[in-house]
Amino acid sequence: CLTSGRDDVLPWRPPNATGAGSLNLVIRRFLASDQAQVRALHELALRGAGALIQGPGAEVLDRDLDDIESSYIDAGGDFLVDDVDGQIIAMGALRPDGVATAELKRMRVHPDWQRQGRGRAMLRVLEQRARDLGFRALVLDTTEDLLAARSLYASAGYVETRRTELYGHRFIFMGKLL
Repeated sequence: CLTSGRDDVLPWRPPNATGAGSLNLVIRRFLASDQAQVRALHELALRGAGALIQGPGAEVLDRDLDDIESSYIDAGGDFLVDDVDGQIIAMGALRPDGVATAELKRMRVHPDWQRQGRGRAMLRVLEQRARDLGFRALVLDTTEDLLAARSLYASAGYVETRRTELYGHRFIFMGKLL
């Protein structure tokens, strides 16, 4: 069970009944010592999917990753990582977007660990964490390029709300009531 204490590490291991028991997941809260691995995973996962946004002005899109604690945890959300023997192989975050809604952000899985249920497990943990924090809805954005992510979100009950273009990519906005 995840707790809301700021200093808690928030370890989470799924019960075998969820179908994720064979993954040996340890999903925990981000620690300052994870910073470099989180940034590297973010860039590697997006580059591998052809969705890394680069060019003039694009760096503003990733400023939250320069101070994760302030951008997510101190702001009333959370930032979780899947830690396998000290290697961060998946991550995801929640950031408040109003009183009852949070944004689902920074969902990434290392390319070598994809298609093993880790993204789905992280999504489930983040949804429960959002409920624990008092949020009643989640919103997110993804791009047309991220087909696996779009499929994951749709299969978890997220519905498309709008589309827009930014930095040469088509962004898709989705939401779900918890």
